[in-house]
Amino acid sequence: MERQQGKAMPDVVLLDIQMPGLDGYQVCEQIRSEIESMHLNMPIIMVSAKAPSDVAAVKGYEMGTTVADRKSTRL
Repeated sequence: MERQQGKAMPDVVLLDIQMPGLDGYQVCEQIRSEIESMHLNMPIIMVSAKAPSDVAAVKGYEMGTTVADRKSTRL
């Protein structure tokens, strides 16, 4: 995520924990590292359908997540 002159940066990042390839924790850690190196304050929201959600939230916070929440499975 390189900041280029005239290019817009997102206001927020929304990640799922379960993704192909890198998981959401790894992506979060990479994004957090890059935005901190650019001295930006960008919230990262991580969602998961995994249980227990408290374990997923703690790991998310350790990786730099601003908010961790469980996906709603109700319609």
